[in-house]
Amino acid sequence: DQEIVLAMQESARRGGERDAQRWVARVTPWVTLPEDMPAERRSRMLAVRLIADGVWFADAAGVFAPDPQERARVRAVADELLEG
Repeated sequence: DQEIVLAMQESARRGGERDAQRWVARVTPWVTLPEDMPAERRSRMLAVRLIADGVWFADAAGVFAPDPQERARVRAVADELLEG
């Protein structure tokens, strides 16, 4: 989402604590895992989210974005992690 990328760039440029707090408040509901989730599952979910974050960031930045074949292989790895 271009709006999110622009907000991140502006926040980084200004380096404002208030902006960082707003960003955390906005994103937290999307990335928070239930406390009662088993530790192994939580770790797998976190790993998959971090993979997705990396792909999203590469796409948004236009730097080192995976080509379609690489993207499919990365997704297969993420699916394997989710399956446990």
